[in-house]
Amino acid sequence: GIGLGLVRPLMFSLVADKTPPRSRGFAFGMIQFTGNAGNTAFTSIATVLASHTICGLLGWQFVFYMIALLSAAVGIAIWLCVSEPPREQKESASKLSAFMESMPLVWRIFKTPTFIIIIAQGVFGTIPWMSFSYFTMWLQLSCFSHAQSATIWACFNAASACGALVFGRVLDCVANRFPDHGVQSMVQISVGSSIPFLAVLFYGLGKRQGGDDNVLLFCVYFFVMGSIISWGMFCNNKMFSNIVPR
Repeated sequence: GIGLGLVRPLMFSLVADKTPPRSRGFAFGMIQFTGNAGNTAFTSIATVLASHTICGLLGWQFVFYMIALLSAAVGIAIWLCVSEPPREQKESASKLSAFMESMPLVWRIFKTPTFIIIIAQGVFGTIPWMSFSYFTMWLQLSCFSHAQSATIWACFNAASACGALVFGRVLDCVANRFPDHGVQSMVQISVGSSIPFLAVLFYGLGKRQGGDDNVLLFCVYFFVMGSIISWGMFCNNKMFSNIVPR
């Protein structure tokens, strides 16, 4: 968990260093696109294989091993192929002194109102996204098959990926046109729209039973919902990159 938790901050820091502010929205959207694309593929595979036994392993266990091996392969490839740009290093500075020197900067970030508000909202805003991992189970309990549930959820992830790619570019245009409130308005639209989307899903569509006739309806609905309610991550990343001093 510690190792996985280090990946995203390092990746976002690299984007902030290498990308000009006017195009960071698209860069962060591209990161979310690739992540959701991989999530779409492996979620579909895992759901379909869940009821099978492969090489003496349960389907979900086999998928865990497969993801672990692929992650290790990617890590080795980055280690061998990606070179770190040369940086000026202070030979005399110890790790403790470097840590102490950075504390005023950290404290300055924690006193930034935008940072405080985003963190406070994230305490509650991340709860629905954590529960979204149970959507495939909910679909299966709604009488959809494993393959149908995987297809419907794949539409949501695919829409989140495409939405990040398209609206990441839109975010740059909006932020450049309205620098004071453009990004914040996009986040409010995205988060606010999730309430009616989920209400209709659970209290309207949720009352339908599974079946081939309803698969297309659920696929379209999940695709539209996923393309709109998923803007928060790359919008927040753009705001973080703007408020954090270099």
